Amino acid sequence: MRALRHANEIRSGRARLKKELALGRARIEEIIAQPPESAKTAKVYELLLALPKIGPAKATRCLTHCRIAPSKTVGGLSE
Repeated sequence: MRALRHANEIRSGRARLKKELALGRARIEEIIAQPPESAKTAKVYELLLALPKIGPAKATRCLTHCRIAPSKTVGGLSE
């Protein structure tokens, strides 16, 4: 039950984070530089899609340009 509660907290935190990104209240640069616990397991691609005016094509192009795999998580990025 504790693991389930923790997983639900992570999911709800990630949903709040995506909403903040969509509304422009959070900056993706700050999230990637110092990710909160809920963002560490989020895929970079999913966070890019949460940004306004970023669709699948732009997100893929950005990741390709930066040589980041679409399946890479925020916590898995190196400095």
